[in-house]
Amino acid sequence: MVAGLNGGMFGMINHAIEDFALRRGGPIFWEEVRRVAGVTHDFQATTPYPDELTFRLVWAASQLLGIPIPKLLRIVGKHGIVERTCKIPLGEHCLSSFFMVLSELQAQITQTMAHLAVLRCIHEEEGHLWVEYRSPRLAVGPFVVGILEGIAAQFQVDLLIDHVVRAGEGSEFDAFRIHLKPVATP
Repeated sequence: MVAGLNGGMFGMINHAIEDFALRRGGPIFWEEVRRVAGVTHDFQATTPYPDELTFRLVWAASQLLGIPIPKLLRIVGKHGIVERTCKIPLGEHCLSSFFMVLSELQAQITQTMAHLAVLRCIHEEEGHLWVEYRSPRLAVGPFVVGILEGIAAQFQVDLLIDHVVRAGEGSEFDAFRIHLKPVATP
């Protein structure tokens, strides 16, 4: 998840949950999620909110939809990327370049704000990328898988994601091996 300056999560995560709930069940369903979660205010994308509030929203949506939390996090991660970015046919090569640029950008950001969650490409090899996610939050790997799937959808690239290292299971980070499927040519 994306950590805010005070250690909370930025409202863009809550917006992704809201967008998903609205598409899934409309405004009445979103109000029910908010009621069950005990949330009464609207969210600003660049404002950090307490982790506990975001986790209450995830729990409420999970309960009301009957979707396990890891699966919901994956769906919301992908939904948040797909709905908030435009679709540009860029192809496989640009996807790996995107991850490398993302890594460089986050390295620069974390020099001044070391407490932010970091998603970065740590290694590239023929047909594979290794992506690492570091965050003080455990068990958000499914959300990251959804983000990666959403990014791939924007690049119109098929991929397989293996969640090979899990934070909290003897590791301080999550690691993903991404197998890029060849792009079909017309």
